Amino acid sequence: MNTLTKKGKFIIIEGNEGSGKTTQLKKLAAHYGDNILLTREPGGSSFAEVIRENLLNHPLAKDADVNTMFLGMWSSRAEHMKKTIIPGLLAGKTVICDRFDSATWAYQIFGQDGSGLRDLFWQIRKVIVGEYTPDLYIFLKVDPKIGLLRKGKQIDEINHFEERGHMFQDKVALGIEDYLNHVPGAVVDANPGAEEVFKNLVAVIDRFVQ
Repeated sequence: MNTLTKKGKFIIIEGNEGSGKTTQLKKLAAHYGDNILLTREPGGSSFAEVIRENLLNHPLAKDADVNTMFLGMWSSRAEHMKKTIIPGLLAGKTVICDRFDSATWAYQIFGQDGSGLRDLFWQIRKVIVGEYTPDLYIFLKVDPKIGLLRKGKQIDEINHFEERGHMFQDKVALGIEDYLNHVPGAVVDANPGAEEVFKNLVAVIDRFVQ
């Protein structure tokens, strides 16, 4: 990986299902425009998007072993880092990413009960992310039951993780909160209406970036 010092800020937007994360990211894109590079995980570069499709939407993916899913997410992330995130940061962009390694911690280690992968997680993170670790993780937190009700009203196609019940989503939410104990993070209450959440989210970002 490039050994040059990171220039831009690297911010992760994380949230359990139904937190309104997708809506908020669209609002951020409109609000900040070309001042930010908005990307997502899994995916975020051409080949990483191919990996994403297999991990989330292939008919066999829902039965994949946690180890397979864990390593698949990291392989997508490696490509994403190399092709999108690192070039953006070195160009001085503020990179805002829809999910990142926090999601692997939450979904695989907590949601899929892969607690034995904790040590490997940090080892792989050091190799794949290296010095380009995110500067801030923002957790859009919603009550999992409310989140699932919101997801049920959406017409977009959902993936196999989103189809799992509230017990799985409870574990995911706990995983995100747990991850914030290891990284610089902030929590934004995502239970109110979208405009109030957006106002609070922008306030957190602006305080951090300026």
